[in-house]
Amino acid sequence: MNYPQRSGATSICEPTHRGIPRCRICRQNHILSRRRIRLKSCKIITLAVHPYPEGLVSYFNAKPGDIYARWLSQDTAPPENLGNQMLMLNHRTDQQETKKTDLFAYSPVLRRVRRFPQPRRQDRFPDNPMTYDDFLGRDAWEFTWRIIGTDVLYETVRFPATRQTITLMAGDGSLNDVSVKSLKLMGDKYPYYTPEGGVPCYVVEAKAKPDWLPDYYAPRLLYWLDQHYFYPLHTEQYGSDGALVATEDRIADLYNPDLKERGYQNLITIWWNAQLDFLSYGVHDGHRLRQWSEKDKEIYFNPDFMRRVWFPIPMKTQATVRVLEDFFLRPHLYRDKFPEERKIIITPEVEARIQAQDAAGRLVFTESPTNGQQGQ
Repeated sequence: MNYPQRSGATSICEPTHRGIPRCRICRQNHILSRRRIRLKSCKIITLAVHPYPEGLVSYFNAKPGDIYARWLSQDTAPPENLGNQMLMLNHRTDQQETKKTDLFAYSPVLRRVRRFPQPRRQDRFPDNPMTYDDFLGRDAWEFTWRIIGTDVLYETVRFPATRQTITLMAGDGSLNDVSVKSLKLMGDKYPYYTPEGGVPCYVVEAKAKPDWLPDYYAPRLLYWLDQHYFYPLHTEQYGSDGALVATEDRIADLYNPDLKERGYQNLITIWWNAQLDFLSYGVHDGHRLRQWSEKDKEIYFNPDFMRRVWFPIPMKTQATVRVLEDFFLRPHLYRDKFPEERKIIITPEVEARIQAQDAAGRLVFTESPTNGQQGQ
């Protein structure tokens, strides 16, 4: 395997090397339907191909500079975005081979494929708090690690009181209205819930190595990893001043039982920039395993294919937020958890919105900060 390990750190290597590289798109051959919400709602079909064996093993086996995955995204909504496509050829990196992705995009309006420069890791997607590193994932060996304790999570993604169900697409294309109260943090098949329904987690600290990530935009991160499969359910990013900047919360599910614990991937994800009060979410449903033939790989996963505007499977997620009152809530700040390790400073304006949100049971952006105070 082509990654360094810290000597004498066997207690921390396994959870970090298995848990942290889990990027937003699961590392297996599949097609899925995605909804991404920022200033407007986008529906996307994603096709992904990974080398054998699927999962983290193929990623660890790849040599720096090698392409370890190919992802093709096709926009199906809103109407003005129909046919927009993006192809990402993702590379394994090290200190010398730093390119993470080759990025190509096609627009039916321009009727041409454009190759984009390598995005910077801290760059955010348009109108979205999610950065390219949040999307592509980070490598555990770029950080030093420390276990700061254990915890039990009972809730990550927060639904408003006004929303009782979410419509999710199954792998066969059928649609089901699912009670939001029935959604479990790791899905129905996870065997290690506490009697109260919580997920026991290790809480680990990651600090960027200066020789690997000089001047990294998130020099310190905290991860809540489930204690059995090391899946990251809650992530916090801290800035150079040590204060909380952003959070990521997930609900996961077992998409590929054949991969066992490696077959878990995010179903719903919430990104929140706490300093800007910038919130977005993504839903991955309609997940279908797909074994691509060599001909399929040659046809679908190259820039020229995008000119054809072919949609291999006409999938459209219905996990839609149609009115603001049904939008997800800002995540928990967990101020009582590890206070000596977490510097949480929220502006009075954002603090007032959080208090108004929790009182109303729905997202609030318009409250005045008269009663807001900084939280430490």
